[in-house]
Amino acid sequence: MNIYIHIGSTKTGSSALQHFLNKNSNILSEHGIAYPDVGIVSDAHHLIAATLHPMAFKMHSNVIPDNIDQKLEFFYSRVEQFLTAARNVRTHSAILSSEYLWGEFQPEFYAHWREAFKDCNLHLYAILRRPDQWVQSSYLQALKSGEGRAYADWYRQFKSSPTSGTDYYQVIKRWADNLGIETVYIRTYENLVSNNSLFNDLLKTINPHANFFDKLTYSSRLVNPSPTQEMAELLLSINSSNIQVDHKKTLRKLILMNLKKRDIGELLEILPLGERNAVALAYKGVIGNIMREYIGSDQKRQFFKSWLA
Repeated sequence: MNIYIHIGSTKTGSSALQHFLNKNSNILSEHGIAYPDVGIVSDAHHLIAATLHPMAFKMHSNVIPDNIDQKLEFFYSRVEQFLTAARNVRTHSAILSSEYLWGEFQPEFYAHWREAFKDCNLHLYAILRRPDQWVQSSYLQALKSGEGRAYADWYRQFKSSPTSGTDYYQVIKRWADNLGIETVYIRTYENLVSNNSLFNDLLKTINPHANFFDKLTYSSRLVNPSPTQEMAELLLSINSSNIQVDHKKTLRKLILMNLKKRDIGELLEILPLGERNAVALAYKGVIGNIMREYIGSDQKRQFFKSWLA
């Protein structure tokens, strides 16, 4: 069986894609593509992905055991249930999706994934966002959740954490090398959005001749509201203040409630231009590594064209 592991990255429409796949799972299975209802939380296979993750398992402590031996038993049993569910509907391919899988992990993490799927043909599918947009979106999410550090202090820790996955190249390479994955599919968020193919691209990757898209139910293109630079600064001032935690939550909620939802793919400008340019410059080497190793010569110009805007 072919297993397509969608690892993210974060902030690239993963939740919308997972909702789309889960909502259409019955139709997809009729056409040979399984999105098994195993380990699902919020439409994604988060329970499978979080079990061996160094931190994410804590967010599901009511289900995932803390003991390492019990964790391993939980992980392998859920993977077997996932594969059994896919086989039961007689599909040729299955999709496993969770942005918890985005990051750089220890060798034993990948070793267990490789062992669990040893009898499958593995494919890696990753969506990358223009670095300055990805970093801004990540910081914005942190502000919405109560982050009280200024951008520079937050980013210093963010980029030094392996689980943040700031080095796109290393994230992809570790998955490919440690699991022996030969087929790696990399897309840019911007190209998928501009081509209106965020939802269908993975399905077309699995089956280039698929002709069932008119039978699927699609989600709205509107996404959560994003504040302006001034509003982001207001959120920061609230988060870093000495007022009570509950009051901070209420104020953040009021601010976000009064913002209009934006169209998917709309550019963020919550950081000054100099900060955005600094991120773009820092990623030149990472992008170069990806293009050399994973992008065909005939695709390079088009692949990152939207990132040059």
